[in-house]
Amino acid sequence: GAIGSVVVTPFDVIKTRLQVGEKSGGGLAIARKILAEEGPAGLFRGVTLRLARIPFYTSITLATFDG
Repeated sequence: GAIGSVVVTPFDVIKTRLQVGEKSGGGLAIARKILAEEGPAGLFRGVTLRLARIPFYTSITLATFDG
């Protein structure tokens, strides 16, 4: 749940930047650029929304499979 989301978010941010066409020489170069320009918080952009969705997904799963 929450721990996995926090761990995976920086990789998703880097992947998204690669997908939208940022040409900086690969994932590691993009990570360095994010850290230099936005700081560590730049790698965790979007983590709040991702964490906010977990209770909804969990409650739907619980209601569906434990009914």
